[in-house]
Parts: sequence; C-alpha cells; structure tokens
Amino acid sequence: MKYEGSIAATLLIAGMSTSFVANARICAKPSIVQDGCTFPVVGVITDAAKPFKDLWRNQCNKHDVNYQTLGKSKQASDSEFYADMRARCDSKFNKYLMYSLNRTCRTAASGVYNILKKVDSSKYYLPNQRKIENVTQSYVNSINADQCDMTPEYAGVYDPSLLSYINTTFYSIARRQPTAYERFELLSFYDPDTPLSAWQSAVRSQSTQMARLSGPKAVARSESSRNQYVKSASSSTGSNLRYEWDLNYGQQSGVKYTKSFMTRYNETKTIYGSLKVTDSNGRSDLLIINDRFTTTGECAPSPKLECY
Repeated sequence: MKYEGSIAATLLIAGMSTSFVANARICAKPSIVQDGCTFPVVGVITDAAKPFKDLWRNQCNKHDVNYQTLGKSKQASDSEFYADMRARCDSKFNKYLMYSLNRTCRTAASGVYNILKKVDSSKYYLPNQRKIENVTQSYVNSINADQCDMTPEYAGVYDPSLLSYINTTFYSIARRQPTAYERFELLSFYDPDTPLSAWQSAVRSQSTQMARLSGPKAVARSESSRNQYVKSASSSTGSNLRYEWDLNYGQQSGVKYTKSFMTRYNETKTIYGSLKVTDSNGRSDLLIINDRFTTTGECAPSPKLECY
C-alpha cells in the first residue's frame, strides 16, 4: 500500500495509448495504486503482514482500491480487508486438516487488522480520498469543456452508496434521473474531510436548483444483426434530441449508429466510445459504449478450416 504516488488527475484521451479506440473521446481512468501488503508509513503493519504477504496480495490490493474509492469509509474498508484475509486463510489452510497453520494465519490477520484500524485516517485513508476528490473535479472540468467523455459509473472510483444517494435524492426532487454531467457535479461537492451529512445536504440543495432545468437521458440498445453492428438511441428521453456517436469505428449522428463488417473468418470486435444526446435547451447527457461484437466469417469460422 504505497500512498505517496499520485493518482493521475489530468485526464487524457484514452485512445492516445490504445489503437482500437483511436477515435473515441473517452477520458482516461485514474491510475489506482495497488502494491500488495506494504505499509510504508506504519512499518509495524508491514512486519505483521510479512509472513503471509504473498498469500494476501490480492486482499491487500483490494484494500488499496477501497481506500481509493471515494465515499467508502475507512472502517468499512478495514473490516472488509479483515474478512478477506480470514477467508483466504481458510481457503489455503483447511481448518480441520491444517488447524495449526489456519490458526497462525488467522491470528496474523487479526494482528494486522487491530493495528490498521487504530491508524489515524490522515496516514493512508484521507490522502487517497483527496486524490479521487481532485480527479472528480478534473472530470467535471474536462467533460464540461467537451474535451473528453466519461460517466461516474464507468470511472469506477465512486462508492455505490454515493451514486445511489444522488440518483434517489435527485429523482425525488426533479422527477427525472440526473444526467452524467449533473451526477459528476453533485459528486464534486463530496469532501472526505467533512461529515457525510454535509455532502447530503449539498446534494439536496443543488438538486433543487437543477430540477428547474431540463435533462435528457441517454439510452442505447442493441439492434445488431449478422455482420452489422447497430446501436439505437431511440429509447432516449428529451425534447428534439440531437445524437452524437463517437466510437472507435467512427463518428456518426442520428438516432442509430451502424457499422457493417466483412471478415474472412469469425472475429470479435471491441466497439468502444460514447453517445451524447442534447435536447432543445442545449442540455446533454452522456453514455459510455463498451461492446464486443462477433462477426461471421465470409469464408470459414477460423483459419484452421479450409476456405474455398
């Protein structure tokens, strides 16, 4: 758990480093540090975990991720880590056939947890929460400036409880779902250094302000057929919608995105990008597209079969 390294807050176009998304305007996801069972600030935890650091590597990495999930509490993260370590002890050392090793492993897990839960949040937890807080503001700035596209759900760094509270509260006030832009804006009010109730109050207040504005909802459904990828936004809601598809196989406008393929053998294509819908008031919503589409070869299913 190395927490000195910064999470990338400057958002780049994901296609810059991945050829198949060269034309997709997806914001880069933040880099999440996962470095196993290392605790550089409090060395005694590293010492306690050392006998089983290889066994618990995945569990330690998951704990790293949890600390870098905005809105997930330190207590919940530490308790989940403890449960995961014990479960790994049980899966590795049968408690009946390998009782001694199982007990030793579980005792070590208890020692790590008891030390970790006493560590002040300023050591590990809050610095990582603040980094994701900064990433959130970068997302807000980037999508509002139309530099790249992202949704909170696709970013994958927000605790589901925050998104659930936003969606439920906003709908109860506005009688519609918040757009991706609005969800990011509401997330940007979250401050890990203040009580959760302060953020909840801000969400209610801001939702009341946003409820006065229109807000379309982007929806995309598959209507694909043999060798023709089709995505339809006809179920999107809003007045006089304008559609902008920005996928790695090209940009299109209109209610449907269509791409035909002709391949010699069966192939699986990754189709990736975003749909932006804008209503008559200039208000927009975003949806991330991330599909796999299998083509049927015109010659044979695979190169292993003869082709005539």
